[in-house]
Amino acid sequence: MPRRIVVTSNRTQQALVEFMIEKLGGKDSVYKEFYGLRIHELASQGASLEDLHKEARDGGWHEELANMRLKLLGSAITGKLWADRSEPSKSGDQESATKRLSAEEVADIHDRILTFLETNPWSAKPAIAKGVSVPGRKISARLRALRLEKKIQSSGEKASMRYALASERSKPRV
Repeated sequence: MPRRIVVTSNRTQQALVEFMIEKLGGKDSVYKEFYGLRIHELASQGASLEDLHKEARDGGWHEELANMRLKLLGSAITGKLWADRSEPSKSGDQESATKRLSAEEVADIHDRILTFLETNPWSAKPAIAKGVSVPGRKISARLRALRLEKKIQSSGEKASMRYALASERSKPRV
C-alpha cells in the first residue's frame, strides 16, 4: 500500500515544496518543466496564442510566460524539452524516433492518411497511426497540418478526438 504524505502546517508544506524544487534542479528547472508541459499540451490540442495567454492568466503564471525566451517556448511547443526522456521506438531504432521528416515523407504520410480516412471515417489517432504505419508521436503533427489545410475534419477532444475527410457527411460515432 502506498504511503501518503500528510502535511500538518503551511510551514511544513512550504519546506516540502522547497525541498522538492531543490531536488528537481531548482526553481527555473521546475518552472521550465511544469509550464513547458502545459504549453506543449495546449499546442498539441491546436490552441492559439490567445488561448495560451488566457490559460496563463487564469492559472496565475502569465508573468512567467511573458518572461519566457522564445527558444524555450518553441521547444515546449514541439515537445523537445522531454526528448531526452523519450523511449526508443519499438524497433529499437533511436534515430528513427527523433529524425525529422523530409518534405517528400510528409507528403507521403499525408496521402496515406487521406487514403486511410476514405475507407475509415471518424477514426481515432492510434487507429490512423497503425493504419498508415507511422508512430503516434509523428502522426499528431500531420493530422494537425491536414486540419489546418482543411483536408480533414475532427470531432471530440483530446483522447476521444476522431478524424474524417473534410468531405465526409456522416456524423462521428459516439
